Amino acid sequence: MTSAAGAPSAHPAPRGLTLTPRRPIAALVAALLLFGACQGDNLFQTRETGGTVQGGDVRAPKVEIRLPAAGATIAARDSVLVEARLTDNVRLASVELVGLALRGSATLGTDTAVTRFSPKTVTFQGARRDTVVLRYLLPTAEAIAETVHIIVSAKDAADNVGADTVQVAVQGVQLERDPPRVDIRQPVPGATFPAGDSLLVEVRLRDASGLVSADLVGLAFRGNPTLGTDSVVTRFSRKAVSFAGALKDTVLFRYLLPTADNTTEQVRIIVSARDTLENTGADTVQINVDRDPPRVDLQLPTPSATFPAGDSVLVEVRLRDGSGLDSARIVGVSFRGDASLGTDTVVTRLLPKAIGFEKAPRDTVVRRYLLASADSSTERVHVIASAQDIARNVGADTVQVVVGGPRVEIVTPKTGQAVQAGQALAVKLSAADQSGVSSLQLDYSGVTSGRIVWSFSPAQRSVVRDTAVVLPAGVAGSLSLSATAQNALGVSGVAPQVSL
Repeated sequence: MTSAAGAPSAHPAPRGLTLTPRRPIAALVAALLLFGACQGDNLFQTRETGGTVQGGDVRAPKVEIRLPAAGATIAARDSVLVEARLTDNVRLASVELVGLALRGSATLGTDTAVTRFSPKTVTFQGARRDTVVLRYLLPTAEAIAETVHIIVSAKDAADNVGADTVQVAVQGVQLERDPPRVDIRQPVPGATFPAGDSLLVEVRLRDASGLVSADLVGLAFRGNPTLGTDSVVTRFSRKAVSFAGALKDTVLFRYLLPTADNTTEQVRIIVSARDTLENTGADTVQINVDRDPPRVDLQLPTPSATFPAGDSVLVEVRLRDGSGLDSARIVGVSFRGDASLGTDTVVTRLLPKAIGFEKAPRDTVVRRYLLASADSSTERVHVIASAQDIARNVGADTVQVVVGGPRVEIVTPKTGQAVQAGQALAVKLSAADQSGVSSLQLDYSGVTSGRIVWSFSPAQRSVVRDTAVVLPAGVAGSLSLSATAQNALGVSGVAPQVSL
């Protein structure tokens, strides 16, 4: 071997190694990497045994790569077909095929050989001197575009080695930069859930390269970043999911468990997914977590109002809720017996009525008549109005009325009516009871106060009385009227109050 200047090389070619003149450097690298490193031989020394050349054969096999052609282009991550002719003067023992990329700088000591096509070894049986080898080399996971040396090294029976190499251009793989697609299906944005309940999350995940994992959590963002008071609070505990087999399209269902925090606030449900190339995608929806029950205010009947047994009762109730109302229920019940004696029982006196709300109103007034049951007992009855919001929080209100006493009504005036100071206010009362009305009483208070009582002997089943209340001149204010009747059994009935 000679140097570039024509002088003898300081490092003569190793005995038993033939370098194809058109590619001496690559062949030397191949032989050195594949055989010297693998078998521990120093290829720059002649192999001798007892002072004589082993086997008497010092001629290396000849290797000629026919495929691929020099300069050929190989698609990214494609296998490559290698065809090589091998000849030897005595007998071929084996051949190894591989594709290597030489990276870095030998001058800087950063040079390295990277396998781009996995090695393949063929061992020959029998005295084979001339043969053609045809093999596919499979690509490794390396993805960059670069020049690759296809190296074919042959060994004969005397361990002489010959090699050939061609350079090909391997195209790079365009790494996917698109993150996974994450689409939360449940819960829907703006949905409201009760504080303390678990939350079902349904999410579709898609990715071309394959999904590795997903992460689900519910967070509340509190405070003001401008004032430095912002904080992130976990409202639904984190749940991590790993995928076996790098799924490309899947739907995930998971329940997120609530933390101990029961604050009413907006919470963001966040689902993130990671693919095999470490790309990350996410989706989020904002929901409401509500612990506040609806406000329920019974406006009719008024407390202690009296209704004859068998009469229906008009109930008016105002319902309010910040998240929205889902439904309401109104009923009248009496509580009989003694709980301490185990004789307590609940008896329905006014049949229940349920109301559903389609558009989740936040403030509404409901008016309904409750029909009386067949029970005719005279007793106190609890009119109960309850409401449930869209977060399933429940609020209620109740008033006590008397069912079974005389029916009493202030016929005139009506609530809200305007009256003139200094004038006489005409008042008309009526009362009725099957056992007979024994007395009727009018009470008024406000700008003036007083009481008017009528007694009836014998008791009468129905009475009507007209009277007048003189209003003082020059005095502005309000006036309240109430009427009470008592039947022959001593049971009182009270008319709904009138306010002027």
